[in-house]
Amino acid sequence: MSFSHYTNEDGLPSSYIKSISQDQFGFIWLATRSSVCRFDGKYFKTFQAVDEAGNSFDIWSKWNHFHRADSMLLVQSTDDIFYSFNFQKEIFERYQPANKLGGVLELRESKNGYWVLKSDTISFFNTNLNKLESFDEYVGFASFDDNTNVVNVQEKNGRLMAISDNRQLLIFDLEREQQRQFKLPQGIVVEAITNFYIDNNNFVWIGNYADGLYQINLTNGQSRKFSADQKGNRHLLHNLVHKINEDQQGRVWIGTEDGLCVWTPYTESFEYYQHDIRNPEGLNTNPIYDIFCDRDGNMWLGTYFGGINFWSNTPDFFQVWQAGTGEQHLSGNAVSCITEDENGSIWVGMEDMGVNQIDLEDDRIVREINESNGLSFNNVHDLLFETPDRLWIATYTGGLIY
Repeated sequence: MSFSHYTNEDGLPSSYIKSISQDQFGFIWLATRSSVCRFDGKYFKTFQAVDEAGNSFDIWSKWNHFHRADSMLLVQSTDDIFYSFNFQKEIFERYQPANKLGGVLELRESKNGYWVLKSDTISFFNTNLNKLESFDEYVGFASFDDNTNVVNVQEKNGRLMAISDNRQLLIFDLEREQQRQFKLPQGIVVEAITNFYIDNNNFVWIGNYADGLYQINLTNGQSRKFSADQKGNRHLLHNLVHKINEDQQGRVWIGTEDGLCVWTPYTESFEYYQHDIRNPEGLNTNPIYDIFCDRDGNMWLGTYFGGINFWSNTPDFFQVWQAGTGEQHLSGNAVSCITEDENGSIWVGMEDMGVNQIDLEDDRIVREINESNGLSFNNVHDLLFETPDRLWIATYTGGLIY
């Protein structure tokens, strides 16, 4: 697995990345140690916030920021103030609906709003109604005894997962209004949960601080533990898990303090990736703090002082045709123009060796046109198909040929 790297040498404000998201326009947003910035694929741009008096300043972001489906980008600062991005003014402004709630530790995205996590309660802010609802109000069909208090939630694809203080994993189907529950594995300490992730293969992953990771089957409640102490397909690189996410192939990416573990569900095994100074295309550092999958399936790893480590979902998107003598080599080095015929073949004009026709289906050069077989001059500057059967070739000092 090969990675591209973006650090402060590439314009990143800080190589300490806390959180990554993507907006409705496709831009990548990064919460760094010192500010919040946007990446357009080439340049990083830092955006400031503005207070009530109109003063602008950099946001020192807390861990998470996220982009909602209704095109709202929210950021929580280190002093627990929430800001939303004004896409027209291109500045962050205080988001008062969240700030008025007071004492919010974290917001988690939902279809109709967001879950509000505080030290003693979990509630739901309904953005459609602009109303704060209790857990029981939002999940009206929920049924559990008075001694059960929800302390952690995650929502995905119409399912709500909740963890209670009496060690229950509560599963709510919000569309069918159905509820199931399982007892949490004995090793999980509810107060020490650092990760809570639902994958697309019907598993929940729960990270316990410095104690590894638990995987729970949502069909039967069976579980297994992964840790640095275990061997074989249950071995983790480190017990401190910072982030869990899933790629479009269904693999689960686990960012730890000491590298990346990628779980393949079909083989039920891990692949491990760590920094190796001998491998410039590998990870450039080991601590991985965030993992984000963009809409094209690319994976963005936010690291601790290694910047961004980027994995492309289409590593073979570009094919390089170099000069040489074989059927998969161009005749010359100086490509000046390219066009396509109605059959999908690519025609390449060169300043040093005429014209080549590439058959993309056979992946080879099928025709070479140069001075040896009728071209007046090998220095070609333009190509134009007048009709499917007539190609005009413009040469330097050699005139037009068709």
